[in-house]
Amino acid sequence: EFTFYTEGRDYLFYLYPYLVTQIPGHLADKWHFHPWNPGFEGKDMGFAMCGKSFSFSDIMVRAYYNNDRDEFNLHFYNHELKELSESQIYHIFFTMLDLCLGEGLSYFYIADVEFVPEQKEDMIPLTELSDLIQVTIIEAEKTLKQTPNDLYDCYRKEPEDSVCFRDDVMAGVTRYRPLVASYYRGDRTRFNTLLEYGAKAAFIAFPYDIKRERKTILNVRYKLQDQIEQLLDSNDPNAPCGLMLEGASGDECMYIDLLLYDEINFLKHIKDILKDYPYNFFYCDYRYGAWYTLLQEYDRLPKYDRYFNQCILRKDI
Repeated sequence: EFTFYTEGRDYLFYLYPYLVTQIPGHLADKWHFHPWNPGFEGKDMGFAMCGKSFSFSDIMVRAYYNNDRDEFNLHFYNHELKELSESQIYHIFFTMLDLCLGEGLSYFYIADVEFVPEQKEDMIPLTELSDLIQVTIIEAEKTLKQTPNDLYDCYRKEPEDSVCFRDDVMAGVTRYRPLVASYYRGDRTRFNTLLEYGAKAAFIAFPYDIKRERKTILNVRYKLQDQIEQLLDSNDPNAPCGLMLEGASGDECMYIDLLLYDEINFLKHIKDILKDYPYNFFYCDYRYGAWYTLLQEYDRLPKYDRYFNQCILRKDI
């Protein structure tokens, strides 16, 4: 039995599940892999760090559930932690949290945490937090998130004068919010790290006429997303592998976000899908200011010149 650890690196939640699916079939019955630490499901265990010894049940927590964002903020307390520095306190707590809840539950549901100077009456032992989270989610009639595929995070922004793709975005849904935030900050760290592991974060963009297609274009995007997701999830061994990260709506363009484990194969397959749609399609790395690849030219009107002028020719596709 093998366990991969993410240790707070969010991009590994999107890489390890794919890695596990690539295990050779003849090993599947003999070896079992966890794409991240599954945790001890609330079981009490001893723990030692920074010269201090605890059990999970010695750490007291209070969980505040945000129904709109589907996440929990935590206050935590332990009298021995007060003797340590702030960095040591939080390092210990996050380590114990991942071990007790499991890295998946911790990543998907825990937002802000704060060490408080005294114990409150309504605090519970850390060992009871897993059950509390799961019961709260079920009572809220929501699906318990287990993998990145289960995440659906909505966001809104004010569209700006379009200099680059996605400046015009008004609203979107994503399964990888930190990637979207990194894009708008101009931070390429996540993009580069994924690329170092062989995965390409990218998006497809297609301009549309907002006056004529305002009421219909969203359905076009959804239909196209479904087709692409079916392509990526195909059981055909020759089909490309990847993850649909959802998409966004702008006042000039529609966007479909992707994490591709087999980019070249995807780009060869996608053209057969796009030919049934009357739009110009552009493919772009998930980094602000990147040049674009033209996937399909449908209508080269002057209003689209600024998109075509920023395209590059990729001979590998």
